Amino acid sequence: MRVRTFSADTADEALKRVHEAWGDAAKILSTYESPRGRGAEVRATLADDAANHAVDHETDNVTPLNPIDADLERRLRAEIAASAVKPQRDRLTEALNRHQTPKPIVKKIVDQAERARLQDDILALGSAFDGWGLFDPIPVKTNAELLFFGLDEEAVLATMDAFEAQGRLHRSETRFDKAALDNWTSQQIVPLATRVKNQKLEPVLVLPFDTSQTQIKQSVEILAAMGGHRLVMTNVGETRVLGGLISAGCHPRARLAQVLLTEEHGRRLEVLNPLSLARLALFW
Repeated sequence: MRVRTFSADTADEALKRVHEAWGDAAKILSTYESPRGRGAEVRATLADDAANHAVDHETDNVTPLNPIDADLERRLRAEIAASAVKPQRDRLTEALNRHQTPKPIVKKIVDQAERARLQDDILALGSAFDGWGLFDPIPVKTNAELLFFGLDEEAVLATMDAFEAQGRLHRSETRFDKAALDNWTSQQIVPLATRVKNQKLEPVLVLPFDTSQTQIKQSVEILAAMGGHRLVMTNVGETRVLGGLISAGCHPRARLAQVLLTEEHGRRLEVLNPLSLARLALFW
């Protein structure tokens, strides 16, 4: 009976080598992975050989698969088989759905990615995001007088602090202020809109990561009515769910400025671009 040992850095990679060499005819005899993650070995034979021949001296000392190894093998085989035949459209759709992106937006993004005819998933999805024109960051030096506003006072304050801490805006050079609202009522919106108009401010909407789709739509419409288009999404890293961010950026009357990550990331302001957002959507 022919027995081969396939070595790799991980059991996943070793099983891939088995699959590449012998395909579905391979029968796994044993797997070994270093507990320190410094290498893995998979011993395999051909199914026909295993069925028609007794085990010879080469396999006398082979340890049979324990239930955990067997389950791992089945799962990895299923993943390898699925990834080998799954169309790009399905891969992109699954990634966007995982981030809880609204289905109508998923379809439009995937349709646009498919039209790009790019084999690389990151480039395909990035080209789709680029086609939407999602981004318009606040420049480091700007003469605009900014007003950060939103329904979450903590998010508004955190955004201002992050901008100032990273030196992106300086009170001595650029005027920026806050307006935290309790709700989107005319009693609160009208005075704010009047202030924006009279003082010639640029309103910048601040949305926390858990904003609902309805709130996103309503908030962006108010932003646009006041003559603004930039928005900042905060604390995205708390859930690693990008659906709200993608939805906000895909709104025809809004553009993503910076993205504020969590405190664990040092409250860093990230200036995303189509490719960086595609990487996050696919692998985060």
